[in-house]
Amino acid sequence: APTPLPVLLEEMCPSGVLSNLLVLLGNGSAAPTPHSSVVLAEVLYILAVLTNYSESFTEDVLKQDISVLLRQMVLSLDLAHAGPQMAQANSSVLRVLALVASMLPAIRLTERGCECEEQRAALFRNNPAYLDTLAEAFAPLLLNIYEASMDPSVQALC
Repeated sequence: APTPLPVLLEEMCPSGVLSNLLVLLGNGSAAPTPHSSVVLAEVLYILAVLTNYSESFTEDVLKQDISVLLRQMVLSLDLAHAGPQMAQANSSVLRVLALVASMLPAIRLTERGCECEEQRAALFRNNPAYLDTLAEAFAPLLLNIYEASMDPSVQALC
């Protein structure tokens, strides 16, 4: 039988690599340069792939407070005043949100209705603080982004 993808990823990528990726993320967002923004985009992508396919990688990055780091990254983008860099800022926000989504349990539509991915859901059930931290970091921010991007005529209806 073929080796499952999470097992292959965990064999190829020791957990120390995750710590190094988080250090790159923190350093790049603390002192942004044109080069670091390219590196950050790639690091976000790599982390999204690794966490999407591996519960142990997800748990490792959550233990290392990735939620706080990602929130700081988004706040440092200063979306309200991004000006000419707005496209790059939007791309960075999308990468961050893709990484957040890759850590959450997938919802699958089945014949019986919606089902939550059990292994990932168990990770959050056993460690509710992870979900609390993600919610605290991103719920207010996502509401602000949503409100800022909503058409004023639609806002008047809500």
